[in-house]
Amino acid sequence: MTAPSTESSPRSRRALLAGAIGGLGVWAASAIGRAAPADAAAGDPLRIGRTNLGGATTTELRSNSSHATFLAVQGGGGNALRGEATNGRGVVGIGGSNGTGLWGYSPNHNAVFASSQTGFCVNTRALGTNSVGIYTNAYGQNSRALIANGPSEFNGPVTAVSSVTLQEMGDPPAPPANQLKLFARDNGLGKTQLCVRFATGAVQVIATEP
Repeated sequence: MTAPSTESSPRSRRALLAGAIGGLGVWAASAIGRAAPADAAAGDPLRIGRTNLGGATTTELRSNSSHATFLAVQGGGGNALRGEATNGRGVVGIGGSNGTGLWGYSPNHNAVFASSQTGFCVNTRALGTNSVGIYTNAYGQNSRALIANGPSEFNGPVTAVSSVTLQEMGDPPAPPANQLKLFARDNGLGKTQLCVRFATGAVQVIATEP
């Protein structure tokens, strides 16, 4: 009868130990891969797909190229660029002597969409001699250069190269002193009237649909 070998047992123990160490290494590597990275803070690199906390500092991008400094391309149904502010301004665009502060383009949707509960949806300032506060181009058959679903205030001259469409509405409240409101309404017989209301509350009919 052959005596059992004394060499197989140590090799088996070494193999088991090596396998255990290797398994721990694989587990540690996988755990590191699963761990979510800490949110970026001030001074850290910008992390894509994560929340970046800047604290009280400002994140600034500078470029001297002729291309966009920051380009956001959205292939889904979300927003390419969205700005939210609790007390300040969501998005601010400042243009130089020949620049454009904010530029938006869309082939079949809203080029620029702004919403505000108590503040200004869009607030522009044209300070230069020939500067323009809002400039829009509408090329499509049913496109609109500007849609305002509410009162609109312009503290400067307004130039319309094309037509201006007024939707019928009820008589608006009288404006403050030294102002008037131009609006369209139904005359009660299915005809559209172009009207103006003065600060006294009086409504003057300018023209009635034939």
